[in-house]
Amino acid sequence: MHTVPPKQVGLSSERLSHIDRAMEEVVSRRDIPGLVTVVARRGKIAHIGRYGVAERERERPMNTDTIFRIYSMTKPVTSVLALMLLEEGRFALQEPVAMYLPGFAELEVATGHGPKGFTLEPAKRPVTIRDLFLHTSGLGYGIFDGDPLEHAYRTRLHAEETVVSALSLEKLCELLPSLPLAFQPGESWRYSLSTDVLGRVAEVVTGTPLDTLMRERIFAPLGMVDTGFFVPPEKLSRFSAMYRFDERGELALLDPSEGGPFTEPAHPPGGGTGLVSTAMDYLRFARTLLAGGELDGVRLLGERTHRYAIQNHIPHRLLPLHMGPDPMPGLGFGLGFAVHLGPHHGGSIVSPGSYSWGGIAGTAFWIDPAEDLIGLFLPQVMRLQYHKMLVQKYQNLVYQAISD
Repeated sequence: MHTVPPKQVGLSSERLSHIDRAMEEVVSRRDIPGLVTVVARRGKIAHIGRYGVAERERERPMNTDTIFRIYSMTKPVTSVLALMLLEEGRFALQEPVAMYLPGFAELEVATGHGPKGFTLEPAKRPVTIRDLFLHTSGLGYGIFDGDPLEHAYRTRLHAEETVVSALSLEKLCELLPSLPLAFQPGESWRYSLSTDVLGRVAEVVTGTPLDTLMRERIFAPLGMVDTGFFVPPEKLSRFSAMYRFDERGELALLDPSEGGPFTEPAHPPGGGTGLVSTAMDYLRFARTLLAGGELDGVRLLGERTHRYAIQNHIPHRLLPLHMGPDPMPGLGFGLGFAVHLGPHHGGSIVSPGSYSWGGIAGTAFWIDPAEDLIGLFLPQVMRLQYHKMLVQKYQNLVYQAISD
């Protein structure tokens, strides 16, 4: 997909150039080794930014076809796949998860924690498919520090494998019912393994592995040729290395482009994480959503389902949402996406009704129906410091360039 003159889609070339200056500054400060940004409006790409390097050790520059670990940007893909199955009548939103995963039939809820462990009570109602979409299931994740329940998830799940993503979805869903829920289903919001469970439900109702479902139902039809759960050998030259901040606060190599878990076909697919993709591939996915579920004659979702999914479904009494201990003011949640409730909340300038999500390596995307606009922000730094601030800075740079 080629770029068009920004003026053609109501953007100022001069003002879009502020993005280049700001992102080059971020790279020169060594906050990020490199990143790719994309601004698309009215179905056209108006700006692509390629900054820094994909791998410092080999001095490989970032490019539009660089392949990224998108981690939790997998969740919207799984959610769209599940919505497609919902439209086919494979399950209903209010059905108990236990109809498809019997181990979830008798769950317990943690009401307290002491020296002898958790105080437990039975769940008052079943966890539903809708709870999985919305992260209102009460499940934990095992990735946040300072929380006894998160520690229990981390200990139990890592007892089987070194990291959660090394578990198959089948094995993960066998283990999860042995752990308590954080709250009664539907009574709060907690970022969790819910989408992984949703991915497993998709496998059960279709009898097909999740990676095959995604490839056959989403990636192949949309022409997302570089998206999947591992990078084949012939594409490793385009795979970005992954970095982290060391104890001195300096960038250090975490996962090189060759030899890591994402280069092995045996890497199990996850519903909540695990995909690799490119800017152009993920843009096609986002364009499909912005267009109401259809792109270039390929329809993934009906328009009514799409409209329902991108609305906020979280009641006001449960706001603000929290990512671990950190509040996320101004955000609600739909069926697989954060939904922006207004620009006056949380310092975000995006239009109310925009929807978005990101990944633990600093990647993020948002879709703004009011402005017919998509933004992509793709670095590769694990637990990127100032991630939220950098994304908001990028968003401000995009919106200040609107000229109509």
